[in-house]
Amino acid sequence: MKYFSYRRVSKREKVTGSCSLEWQAGEIQRWCDKRNVALDGDFADDGVTAAKPLRRRPKGAELLAAVAGGDCTVIVAKADRMFRETEEFLETWREWADKGVDLKSPNDVLDRLSASGRLNATILAAVAEFERLTIGERTRTRIEHRKKSGMRHCAYAAYGWRWEGVTVDAEGKKSGGFSVPDEEEQRWIAKMRDWEEKGWTLRRIAAELNRLGVPTRKGSGWRHSSVSKILNTATARLRKRKLDDGKTCAAPDLTLRIKRDNGETDG
Repeated sequence: MKYFSYRRVSKREKVTGSCSLEWQAGEIQRWCDKRNVALDGDFADDGVTAAKPLRRRPKGAELLAAVAGGDCTVIVAKADRMFRETEEFLETWREWADKGVDLKSPNDVLDRLSASGRLNATILAAVAEFERLTIGERTRTRIEHRKKSGMRHCAYAAYGWRWEGVTVDAEGKKSGGFSVPDEEEQRWIAKMRDWEEKGWTLRRIAAELNRLGVPTRKGSGWRHSSVSKILNTATARLRKRKLDDGKTCAAPDLTLRIKRDNGETDG
């Protein structure tokens, strides 16, 4: 019989140091030493989210290929390193059992032979999925709060804005930051809105921006879809600013009022 191990750590866990790949390797080796067996292969996904199914992870896909022939054992430090969705766990576990593939863990009871063992494994899978969903909810809540407060909440600010006050530590990790208007981009947003009010199509606006040589964030040409996204975002943020007017978390205005050549105000 062959023995394979699987390890995984997400990007967030790499930062916090929890469930490190080294710790998982130690736990797996402890299981092997106790039974006097050696590993025939080790598969480790470094910085891969648990939201991805096992078959879509680089090393997870290699593991599935390795056990396809059956008659082997897969060892994980904890079951949630491999699965964080109840349905995927139970389905894969059942398929592996039919092929003669056993799943073992030094920290979880994984037993398909008894009713209590199956119940315990199902509960473990459900708890792992619950934890993954809870983490996602907390992340979305934190991002939404930072977004409403005008704080840096993503890598790149929306077109018309830029991040200021961002600090970078010795390891290159960025923190802090708040949004401030980018006057040049704001002027082009105002021009887009002006052209839209005149009845120009999105494709015509994109073509005019390309003709004038207006730079995009990624350095590629303008497309009608990017123009639509910018205009829709500006309109939505302006509407929200009016609704939040007078509140402490009022969204900042996405447009600047600029002077046209004839002296009229645009924006």
